[in-house]
Amino acid sequence: MDALILILYLAALTAVGLTGGRARDMGGFSRSSPGLFALVATLSAGFIGGGFSSGNAAACAAGGITPALILCGFSLGWLCLGLLLPRMRFPAGATTAGEVMAAAYGEGARTATGVFSFLLSAGILGAQIGVMGTLFETFLGLPRLWGILLGTAAATLYSTVGGLGAVIRADTVQFCVLMVGMPLLTLLSLRRAGGLSALPAAVWQPSLSPATLSAFFAMALGELLSPPGLQRLLGGDRRRASRAVLLSAGLSAPFFLITGLVGLAAAEVLPAGELSHAMESMILRVVPAGLRGLVIAALFSAVLSTADSFQVSASVGLVRDVLRAFLPGMSARGELFAVRAANVLTGAAAAAIAFFIPDVLSAVTFAYTFWSPVLLVPLAAALLGLSAPPRAAAGAMLGGAGTVFLWRFCLAEPYGISAVPVGFLVSLAAFFLLRLRRFS
Repeated sequence: MDALILILYLAALTAVGLTGGRARDMGGFSRSSPGLFALVATLSAGFIGGGFSSGNAAACAAGGITPALILCGFSLGWLCLGLLLPRMRFPAGATTAGEVMAAAYGEGARTATGVFSFLLSAGILGAQIGVMGTLFETFLGLPRLWGILLGTAAATLYSTVGGLGAVIRADTVQFCVLMVGMPLLTLLSLRRAGGLSALPAAVWQPSLSPATLSAFFAMALGELLSPPGLQRLLGGDRRRASRAVLLSAGLSAPFFLITGLVGLAAAEVLPAGELSHAMESMILRVVPAGLRGLVIAALFSAVLSTADSFQVSASVGLVRDVLRAFLPGMSARGELFAVRAANVLTGAAAAAIAFFIPDVLSAVTFAYTFWSPVLLVPLAAALLGLSAPPRAAAGAMLGGAGTVFLWRFCLAEPYGISAVPVGFLVSLAAFFLLRLRRFS
């Protein structure tokens, strides 16, 4: 029964994504102007992926409430973004971060941004595809490989045909399912564990170590102005976008806490060997048949909504910001064909990534190293109208990237301090030092 509910839900979700018809040109593929509710839904569903749901539950089962509080750094980052959005300037017709960078710093910055945008998007997409493989294996008994292939196919089908509009329609449905299924799982999990009062006092004591604080700021910075979020914000009114981001930020922190509570309850209910898949195991143990199908659909929604968002943004950025630099005379028809081909190839690349980095939170954190330490400073400056020479952007990108490489791969992140905030601070310093030289 539960398997049938899940299969019907995935089929219905694909149909919803396809109902808007085929994208006829690149503009139709890469742009959409949803209303406020749909914008809140697609932003929220887009960031609530496997790492922020099942990965968070597993981390809290092992480490108490601290991992959920770390994720609240994301909420803080988005709160700041929402407050700043009304002051930002969106270049006319821009649909990617690369096009914003090109307007401020030139075509070289656009190509570099396209490459790093693709690396971030492909990394996070690969993490979600890996989770889908595990979910298919857990709930339908399929081999993980087949689950990865089916998950890739589901996200690729409607996103390739309908582009961003199809993804937003599907995300809206997935958001509604998430907002019902996840709180239901939390209530049932806590009831099985004996309620909040039955949880050990130790799980409520957060760690305040340098590693924990750096992870909090890595989450705050990691997805700020990331390709899928920025793609949605560029398509509409800034004030509406600001309201949507603030509402989404307000929803995110409670969501992180309720998924973390599933993990805390799981630590009291499950044997130690099942805690690495705490959420999946709790669904099977505490949710009655019938309702279980709804909760499984909610978990699939969390993963699939992030996968399709990053897949479209990766393919659009790759074509508009990288491929067009080598083929400037590409026709409109050729560009649409290229972005659809890139969408399929991105899905295939993500499926391969899913085999090499099975830990979803580690995969997401690793993907962050390609974004905020490298691109966030010059991109935010461009949107805020801070004029700077191209060398300031180049210095920020090279300084951030070099610091991340040194800190993460050569020094192995001393004291457990994440490379993301360290690289961001170096990028920030390099940008403003080189900017000041322009006026000296």
